[in-house]
Amino acid sequence: MRRFAGLALGAVLLAAAPAQAQVVDGWGWTIVTPSIARTDILGRHLSDLRQRQGIAEQPTPNSVPEAPPRAAPVPASAFAYTPSIAIRKASFDAMLARARKGDPAAARSLEQLMAQGDLIERMGPLLAPAGLRTDNLADAYALWWIVMWNASQGKSGDPDPMLCAAVRNQVVALLPGQAKLADADKQRLAEGLLLQALLVEAAVDQAKTPAEKTQVAGLVQRTVAPMGMDFSTMTLTPEGFVAR
Repeated sequence: MRRFAGLALGAVLLAAAPAQAQVVDGWGWTIVTPSIARTDILGRHLSDLRQRQGIAEQPTPNSVPEAPPRAAPVPASAFAYTPSIAIRKASFDAMLARARKGDPAAARSLEQLMAQGDLIERMGPLLAPAGLRTDNLADAYALWWIVMWNASQGKSGDPDPMLCAAVRNQVVALLPGQAKLADADKQRLAEGLLLQALLVEAAVDQAKTPAEKTQVAGLVQRTVAPMGMDFSTMTLTPEGFVAR
């Protein structure tokens, strides 16, 4: 979303090489996503959807595909949590510690970015026009999926609030169990997803040429692949993510 990409652009310019010959993962966003993220759920869901569609397209005379069992609906409000500044600091400190071990340059850029102020607090009013909140795990998932998918297509922008709502509803339907997480776990996961979305959006905005956008798109694909996600098999519609 262009509304908050500017929050990271200062660090982007500090991290870039003087000639800016290529766009790279200058902030170590592959380090940011928390280990408890279950972003593989969407990939599995779309795989199941394709299989069900295949069955529906080739019915047999004596069989009728059964609808999968449905759990009781969970409201999106159940994914909300009360944020803690202490947990936010500890979580971001842990991210920096991992970055220092794996990529010292990325760690320095993250430090510069975080020194500009509380990023999560600053993102709040910028996400509000899209109907999203920073203290709701379902909203964080929705934003992350939209930003990452857009980046894999070499684009960025402000999605329509209705699109954000559709993806949030999909998150709620796919991940009802995460509504039961403790507030601390919701916050760690949500803020990791929000921070990664911020950095990826800034990278897409920094990429000016088709080659640079392709480079960012490739990095995004490699980032989500270990999570079981393949953006080439899905598309984003007003109803949310669907199989191609």
